[in-house]
Amino acid sequence: MARKKEAKKETKKTLLKKTKKQQKQTQKSVKFEDKFQPKSIVRVAKTTLDGSKKVKMALTQIKGIGYNLSVTICRYLNIDENKELNKLQQADILNIENLINSPNNKLPVYLLNRRFDYTTGKNMHKYGPDLVMQTREDISRLRRIRAYRGIRHELGLPTRGQRTKNSFRKHSVVGVIKKKAKAGKV
Repeated sequence: MARKKEAKKETKKTLLKKTKKQQKQTQKSVKFEDKFQPKSIVRVAKTTLDGSKKVKMALTQIKGIGYNLSVTICRYLNIDENKELNKLQQADILNIENLINSPNNKLPVYLLNRRFDYTTGKNMHKYGPDLVMQTREDISRLRRIRAYRGIRHELGLPTRGQRTKNSFRKHSVVGVIKKKAKAGKV
């Protein structure tokens, strides 16, 4: 009888140990999952944005939208700019997209990045892949008409008047070469 009681005590102890080990393992796995869970992602204007950031900072991840424009968008739509992006309602996100797509007559002209467009003559705002394509087309037009800026782009030289004697953004630094001493004379 004593042996049975001891066996029961041992099994209870081992079960308790096993359950404690299992609890620790599950706690570790939960902590691991919390650390590596993907951040909430919000899609706005053809761009995936980090939803855990504030609205004013998250909008700056869209190419063509800077800090000033993002703050102006938030204020125009009466959205709290310090609120996290994933906490916005779907209607607010749609309003942001609509304003980004057609900012004409709603935002000040000085915030637009395509004032008096070359082909249409209108004030527009390009963003995302459209902005990349437009700048590429502008540079190719400058090359085609053989403008000074286009030639500078072709040669890979700075186009805005920087000096090129030492170094500049697009090329490496020019080193100094010392003259070799002539042998024979002391």
